[in-house]
Amino acid sequence: MRFCRQLKRQPFYKSVFGPLLQNCFLESLISYMSRKCYDPMDQLDRKPCCETSKFPYSAKTFVLCLERAMKDLHNTPAQFFMPSIAGPKFDMRRQNSSAPRAIVIQYDSSREFSLSYEEMESFYTEVGCILYFNFGPNQHTKNENCHFKQFC
Repeated sequence: MRFCRQLKRQPFYKSVFGPLLQNCFLESLISYMSRKCYDPMDQLDRKPCCETSKFPYSAKTFVLCLERAMKDLHNTPAQFFMPSIAGPKFDMRRQNSSAPRAIVIQYDSSREFSLSYEEMESFYTEVGCILYFNFGPNQHTKNENCHFKQFC
């Protein structure tokens, strides 16, 4: 959540209107979990994937409710949710685990694509610094030129 909030404060973040369910899926999951536990129309008991579960969720509740939310999202019109782009990714080869194996976060940017190496490298460095200061060093964030000092 902190990472998504920091990302939205960056100068390259482009705010867009409308529901963007896959951008930072955790925000959507928290909203999904705030619904009423009992649906009188369908006579469904949604526990534990409802307002009685509070964030941060237990690992068991997180995995169960994420799986339910993703099933519901796959029934969402394509203009709001495209499962091949962003959001939690699962390893279908692991049959005993429905926990996400990766998370893809996607936002629109105020930066235009450019064929200029320098411009694209600068953008890559800015995003890499945010990743570095949130998740630590890896092969993509070892750049010493990070200039987002507020994350140090």
